[in-house]
Amino acid sequence: MESINIKKILSKIRIPKRKEFRTISAKSHHDWKMILILFFVLSLLFVVGNTYFFFKINKGEIFINPTEEAGEEGVISEKKLEGAVDFFEDRQIRLERLQSEIPTIIDPSL
Repeated sequence: MESINIKKILSKIRIPKRKEFRTISAKSHHDWKMILILFFVLSLLFVVGNTYFFFKINKGEIFINPTEEAGEEGVISEKKLEGAVDFFEDRQIRLERLQSEIPTIIDPSL
């Protein structure tokens, strides 16, 4: 069985030398040109896509909400209405009771 040779592995890892970094400034014009072209292409795609969606939504071809046809108007039941009024009256009484009572738990922040 072969043993792992660390020197051989480390020699395969390429560490950039100082001279290679000097070429970046020579290519900067090219890099900026590519960045600007990419920016304008993506901006154009964004505008075209949004315009497409705008006209499709405006015509009603996508994102259509199904509307229910006007049918019978709902009749409000007196029993349900009285139940709702009683519920809110009970809540009001409970709120007033809670506001008037002094809490038994002492607030630790005081």
